[in-house]
Amino acid sequence: MDKLYKIVNLNRPVIYIAVTVLMLLPLIKPLGLPIPVGEVTKQYKQAIDDLSPGDVMWINCAVTVEMANELVPGLTATAHYAYDKGVNIVLFAPAPAGAEFTQAVTQELIDKGAVYGENVVNLGFLPGDEPTIASFLGDVHKTAPADYKGTSLASLPMMKDIKSGRDIAVTVVVTGDASAPDMYARQIGPFANMKLLFSSQGTLWPKIQTYLPTNQVHGALNGARGAAEFESITDQKGRAMASMDATSAGWLIFVGLVIFGNLAQFLEPKKTDGGKGDSK
Repeated sequence: MDKLYKIVNLNRPVIYIAVTVLMLLPLIKPLGLPIPVGEVTKQYKQAIDDLSPGDVMWINCAVTVEMANELVPGLTATAHYAYDKGVNIVLFAPAPAGAEFTQAVTQELIDKGAVYGENVVNLGFLPGDEPTIASFLGDVHKTAPADYKGTSLASLPMMKDIKSGRDIAVTVVVTGDASAPDMYARQIGPFANMKLLFSSQGTLWPKIQTYLPTNQVHGALNGARGAAEFESITDQKGRAMASMDATSAGWLIFVGLVIFGNLAQFLEPKKTDGGKGDSK
């Protein structure tokens, strides 16, 4: 009993080390623990599955630095999955910080085998919010005559046939901006050929839900959890699944420590009075 007590009676340094190691491991190498997948995530995937090779996906990356941990996994997983299906991808940043992330995703796709100008084009940051979006959907080349490097869109093979919103099959909005659902629903609505998808921060989820029953939004990822669900059903072990695995590991550690603590209390050697009897 004494030996068992020494095993379960962990001291603080051991607990700190165990918690740190067990929560870091999933971040380094995702475990791929099962995650229940919501219906809206399945709809998001289905909207991409419905695309044919050569169809165009327009990704609007309104990600700022403080949103990155929650939103970049969904952005990356979506771009990689679409590219693997042969979909052509146009990236655009309505926020200055978003241009950094569109460039990172563009480079990841190029490293994967995409040919810039044929499979993917990065327009970089275009200021103007809703007026710019409306203008872009009306005339792509007039609104963005060049890509982020200054290369004329007319010289890029992929962009020759993308003239307006009528040539775009899916728009994906990656954002935490509360005005985005209303804004994009207004601008995408007139284009019957185009589906609207969101990969958003969790705080935006209640607003996005109001557009789902009317099919103004055809699918959505709810923050890092939604991105993890999407990674799970598309066989991508990325940053979102890693964060969910780390969270699950944290709860498992907590449960384990509770069990060890109760065992330690139960097995603790009983104190005696040192053999002294009654003085009377």
